[in-house]
Amino acid sequence: MAGHGNTGRGRNIALCCAHWSDSSTVHAWTWMKQYLLKRETMFGQGTRLDPSDHLIIVHVGKGGEKERWKMGGPLIPDLETCLESFPHTIEDLAGSIQGNIREFLDRAKIDIVVFGNRYPQSVLKALSLVSVRDWVKQHVNTPYIIIRPEAVRNVRMRFGSGPETSAESVVSPGGTFPPPRRIAIAYPTLAIGRALLQMARERVLQPSDTIDIVHVFPRDDADNPMKEVMKGTLKLMRAMTLQKAGSNEVSELDSINFGASELEGFNVNLNVILKGERKSQLSQYLETEKIELLIIGARSSNALQKTLSGGSTSSHLIDNGACPVMVIPYVAMGITEEDEGYGSPDASCPTMPLSPSYAAPTGQRSEIARQSFQVQQQAVSDVVMRLQQQLLERDRTIAELRSQLAALQEAQRTT
Repeated sequence: MAGHGNTGRGRNIALCCAHWSDSSTVHAWTWMKQYLLKRETMFGQGTRLDPSDHLIIVHVGKGGEKERWKMGGPLIPDLETCLESFPHTIEDLAGSIQGNIREFLDRAKIDIVVFGNRYPQSVLKALSLVSVRDWVKQHVNTPYIIIRPEAVRNVRMRFGSGPETSAESVVSPGGTFPPPRRIAIAYPTLAIGRALLQMARERVLQPSDTIDIVHVFPRDDADNPMKEVMKGTLKLMRAMTLQKAGSNEVSELDSINFGASELEGFNVNLNVILKGERKSQLSQYLETEKIELLIIGARSSNALQKTLSGGSTSSHLIDNGACPVMVIPYVAMGITEEDEGYGSPDASCPTMPLSPSYAAPTGQRSEIARQSFQVQQQAVSDVVMRLQQQLLERDRTIAELRSQLAALQEAQRTT
């Protein structure tokens, strides 16, 4: 179940950019330099990149740009000046990011890849997307971080409060890096939690970090009129996807010492419990506790699942969280659908089962796949129909209550 990990070879860390002087690259590089890359102190010569970290600058874009993409601008010096203390290699992926980056990340055994928030329109046209974030969330299987300026432009991140950070802070290596950080690891099930802790320890955590182990339990809404509706819908969704109720579900007793053995020797805040809706609770926690990096897992999902679930927790926090989010795809940890232990508060919508066509003889695959799709489509239709019926019943109840209220008000006026 565990991923391949680092295996003692050091970390391969990639920064993906189109133009070095673009403001999104400035924010991504500055955050990386301050909060991710390790440095060693050189006697009388400041600091330089620790030999255990291997920095790769991945250029995506037009092949005819030659060296122009490395040029600096008002916000940042040129690439070679900025990286003077950071030995690095450059990988030029001319053309579409969609056609190249995923294959490169797998081939180069990248441990963490960092993206800026914005890419030139020419790159995005190839993706048919408004934002590169959408494509990364759906297709990248390597642990990734997408840097939103709003998530790093604050005092505790050592960024200026103005529109951009200063060029001086981009170049100057000084200080101890990475500095002591406040990191939160949010887990939905026990199996995923263990895999997240292992991956975080191998690729991110330092002895100086303070780590919060966070789990969000659903609030006990006994008076919520939709509670029974949602419970019934959940049972139907489980039945429709042939999934069990989740043996990896977390109880409050489980959470008390969860992570203690996995992160022995670190400064860990165990048993951080939140209650309520997962997206909003984690968003609020990141802000109020001044968390500097959130580590969270994510499954691959199709458009239907995202529509039914209202979007994933990781996607919401990337777009709205108060700090950067490192997303570790389940596939990078070796997590399977069975390992996920559906039933946790993270699983807003169950994953559709894989088509049985993979196990069938070649001649039967098309027919089995077609039947499987029809079953899934019918099951979703049944869920929608049931919800519509329940909403109609509640509408009738509300209409009756309004009628009774109107009658009471009319009787009060006549007396």
